[in-house]
Amino acid sequence: MDTLDYAILRQFMHPGTFQWDVRISNRDVAEAVGVDEETVRQRIRRLSERGILVRWSIALHPALLGRRMYRLELPALTGPARARAFDGLAAMGNVYHLFDFYGGRLALVVYAEEGAAFERQLALVGALWAPPTSVAEMRLPPPTVEPTVTDWKVLRALREDARAPYATIAKHAGLSERTVRRSVERLIEGRAMWLSPIAEMERAEGTIPTAIRIFYADPAMRAAVDGRLKALDGIIFATHYPDQTQLSYGARRLAEAEELREELARMPGVARVEVDIMIRRVTVDGWMDEIIARRIKESTDG
Repeated sequence: MDTLDYAILRQFMHPGTFQWDVRISNRDVAEAVGVDEETVRQRIRRLSERGILVRWSIALHPALLGRRMYRLELPALTGPARARAFDGLAAMGNVYHLFDFYGGRLALVVYAEEGAAFERQLALVGALWAPPTSVAEMRLPPPTVEPTVTDWKVLRALREDARAPYATIAKHAGLSERTVRRSVERLIEGRAMWLSPIAEMERAEGTIPTAIRIFYADPAMRAAVDGRLKALDGIIFATHYPDQTQLSYGARRLAEAEELREELARMPGVARVEVDIMIRRVTVDGWMDEIIARRIKESTDG
């Protein structure tokens, strides 16, 4: 992968925040990165052929499910018990991503229910692996739409392939193409979902998938860091929390990641910077489809 591949993926995945426009066109991406539309099309095709870009899906806004989104950092776990613990976390429900790092550490992105339900979820994580060392909430702008049964049917179809032709989505949803277009536009405008390409960056030759966490001693001074991050070519996405920023970064060599860590750590307002080399990112969001199916059934029965 080169810097243009990263720039294109970033527009589809996380162009500063979540990509709410799940139907963003190759033309829009081309204009954003300064190339022609055919170049974007060829680059996406090449990433798919190499097994880096697996499929196009969507993630539902957690508020539509009565949940909030958190990232949990887990301490290192090694030995035979690790694989069983990993599988247990992947199967426990409400997990969106698992980030598996060299050295045994793990990070989870979860859709958490409120109150006691979240406490039980944290207790289960601790029983399967170990208590989290850090729990940070992802602050998302709220959705402004309440999905109808038609919208839920469209969401189910978009989960299969968010970039499929409207005619294909309409057939899958059992609706007219015109109805699907109106629903998709309404859902996009209402921030009901974001584009969630399933990518396996560990397959990219010449790239070291790296996770970088920037912790702020003074979050009010983070503007300088944000400006520096915008100039980095290898970022696929950056997620911002009240007191930290999480990066997914493609380094060309280990020394490059360490040099970036040292540079960021010297910037005003930064308390420390941590770097982890990622083995894989696993998406385990099939439970979203189960919830969508229940919402359709409840709306139909009602």
